[in-house]
Amino acid sequence: MDYIYVLKTWCDGLIERQINNAYDKDMNGGFLCPACKTVHGRGDNAVYPFYYMYYATKDEKYRAAAKRCFDFQENYLCSDGGVYNDGSATWKAVTVFSAISYLKTLIHFSHLLEDKKTFEQRTLLLCNWVYNNLTSDFPSNINYQCASALCMALAGDYFGNNDYTVRAKETLCYGMEHFTDNGILYGEIKPHNKTSQKGCRAIDIGYNAEESVPALAEAAVVLGDEKSQEFFADVLLKQLDFMLPDGAWDNTFSCRNYKWTYYGSRTSDGCAGVYIMYSHYNPVFKEAAYRNIQLMEKCTFDGLLSGGVLYKEAGEKPCVHHSFTHAVALTDVLLLDKEHERCIAPMDDFSDRIKYYPELDSFKVYRNGFLADFSCYDINRDSMTGGVAFARGGSMTLLYHKEKGLISAASVFACPPLAEPTNQQLSLRPERIASLTPRAQVVKGSAVYASCLDNDARVSFDGDRVVVNCTLSDIHSNKADKISFVYTFYDNRLNIKIHGEMFSYIFPLISNAEIKSDNPYSKRNIFSLIGGFCADEYTFESQNGKVEIDIIL
Repeated sequence: MDYIYVLKTWCDGLIERQINNAYDKDMNGGFLCPACKTVHGRGDNAVYPFYYMYYATKDEKYRAAAKRCFDFQENYLCSDGGVYNDGSATWKAVTVFSAISYLKTLIHFSHLLEDKKTFEQRTLLLCNWVYNNLTSDFPSNINYQCASALCMALAGDYFGNNDYTVRAKETLCYGMEHFTDNGILYGEIKPHNKTSQKGCRAIDIGYNAEESVPALAEAAVVLGDEKSQEFFADVLLKQLDFMLPDGAWDNTFSCRNYKWTYYGSRTSDGCAGVYIMYSHYNPVFKEAAYRNIQLMEKCTFDGLLSGGVLYKEAGEKPCVHHSFTHAVALTDVLLLDKEHERCIAPMDDFSDRIKYYPELDSFKVYRNGFLADFSCYDINRDSMTGGVAFARGGSMTLLYHKEKGLISAASVFACPPLAEPTNQQLSLRPERIASLTPRAQVVKGSAVYASCLDNDARVSFDGDRVVVNCTLSDIHSNKADKISFVYTFYDNRLNIKIHGEMFSYIFPLISNAEIKSDNPYSKRNIFSLIGGFCADEYTFESQNGKVEIDIIL
């Protein structure tokens, strides 16, 4: 795999969608998104990868595209130096990402800028907004404070401004205070220290892996803080518990997984850059970067990175947002790793064990070559009625096999409306959009009561068996019937037994297995933009209060 080929593909794909219209100059430089039918305000983040491509190829089209991006940003630039997320969104914390892209351009490619003074003035304006606003008490999820640490570190170094450097150190320390003993960053909620009734923290693996941890870890490098670097080397290693063998990030249970892509998250930069940056601590980091980039290459079609491996098969368009953000981390990789060689290192341990994460009230179960997640996570980041009802209730949110690969993966339960309309795309075939979460459910009147909505489930273990006891609940947390699940792992087979009253059991099968059962069932093909998977949705009807199925490899 050639890293620069992947970046070139994305940059060329973006240029094909870049507006250059004399009759609509306000839109010039933006990217017309084929999926969202709009222009995303953060398109100027592509300035940095475009200048890298100009540096690498000397092709003037990349510098011209970068200049158009820079000019385009002025349409979203406010008088206070903040930048709107989109033309219809007043959120300005994304200013930090534009500032980081510009700072990295100045650090690496200032000699290629035709008007360095104007570029520096704009960058300074953005950095001042970040300095004045993105403090530890700014009302945002913690990913913005993490990005601020990197922005201020880069700005302090480039502009020689000690105030920026001091702020970077303060914000870095603030971020480091929000890690669990398992090396997981929390704070994807306001306030950052908020906990659930069970004591769970607001955590999103996609944001952690692709945005927050990379920003903090890179800030530690820019600041020359060796003690912090050692801390993040340990965090990056522990975080790999959530990387699947194919380079994917297991984000099936997190509090913002409505933005999950199989390789990470919709609006973040990526994990590969920081893993290359820290690869001298552990050779496995280089392998992790390689696998993740390889997966993103598989998710690329029509010149753009899409939200999942099966988007093209499902007939969904790729959103430009994936490309212009993930191009940033890939540019970091190309600048850091001149050889771009794969470093084979062991990172696939499927030995029998159970790992419990109290901060998520979730389990990773390794049995007989299977990896299965069971989530009782109960953090209520937003109202479940708002379309962001992630899986809970002891749901088996992930089923993966060491040889076969992905079998099932949960998405949010309630799909529309979109939690972040300007940062998510809609399907043009909404009739086949459905949740990928395995669940038991009953319909009573207009209400759906499902096992995956229960906040009070309990998981226990008996040898190779996983036992889940929960109550069917609706999105308002009203309770219906009690129900139990028993999962038994054999070589090449998983047996699932469900006991309750009258209910249906829904299992969306993505691939790599077949299902057998004596219960009557129906089947239909579905798709989820979250994760980007097609699946055969099996719906089994209970007989005498029971459903039993075998998932056979």
